[in-house]
Amino acid sequence: GAGPAARHGGRLPSPVAGVAPEEQRALALGIVAQLRRRRKFEEGELFVGQTKVFMRATVSALLEVWLRERCNAAVVLQAAARRTIGRTRFLAIQNSVLMLQACMRDYLTRKVVRCIRGVTRLQARFRASRVRRDYRLLVAERQAKRMAAAERIQRRYRAWRAKRRRKITVAVKAKLPGLPLKDLPQLGEPSSKENRPPENGGGGGPPGRLPPASFFIGTPRDPEHSPRERP
Repeated sequence: GAGPAARHGGRLPSPVAGVAPEEQRALALGIVAQLRRRRKFEEGELFVGQTKVFMRATVSALLEVWLRERCNAAVVLQAAARRTIGRTRFLAIQNSVLMLQACMRDYLTRKVVRCIRGVTRLQARFRASRVRRDYRLLVAERQAKRMAAAERIQRRYRAWRAKRRRKITVAVKAKLPGLPLKDLPQLGEPSSKENRPPENGGGGGPPGRLPPASFFIGTPRDPEHSPRERP
């Protein structure tokens, strides 16, 4: 193949262009010594002039192979270095992205938890209000039942009292036909010992007062004249 000078289109760029010829010769001798240490060359294949190194085509091909190996090794080293740098950057970016995703998930989770807590609190308040409403309705229903029962008791008591008063009125008219009706409200149950009828059946109480109602219709404990019990 073409040599290094042909590939570069002319003379090789050299960092020793501004170096003195004696120093150039010393550099050339050093290069030749290094090459001869790597491989044993025949006489005349490689030698040094005043400022240049002269070599045969076989040596030039060998140097091309060495150069290619070194270039390949340099490429491998560069690839490894770029891989290490790229991996380091990728891991840094990946860690940053993972941290950002974790923060975002944490924020979204907290937001969802707050919403769930708000909904749970709202449900609890709604259930509490419904329980209070049901309790008020239950209390109102019980009060209504108690009022209805009280009214029923009052109606029965008034009916029993009216019935008893009618019986007393009929009995008084039967026993005292000349008694005026305005004196009938004085009839009632005995309130003291002096108003009770005597045990021998005679008229009781001081003169000027009417006998108690039990004198006309019997004692309240009599089953015939006691009020009807509630079923």
